[in-house]
Amino acid sequence: MKIAITGTSGERKGTYRTGLDNPVFDKNKRSILSVEDLAVAFLDELEKGQFIRKRFTVAY
Repeated sequence: MKIAITGTSGERKGTYRTGLDNPVFDKNKRSILSVEDLAVAFLDELEKGQFIRKRFTVAY
């Protein structure tokens, strides 16, 4: 498993969007996520297995 962490420290928003091979960008062309929400996204994937054998990205 390969994980690239580019999260920022900050307040957890409690929501995130996922994508496959390409980064997920917001309307300002930024791809950011707090470390807290990254941890939730990672645990959600471990529990649900939505991206088995696939590379995926996460951002607000």
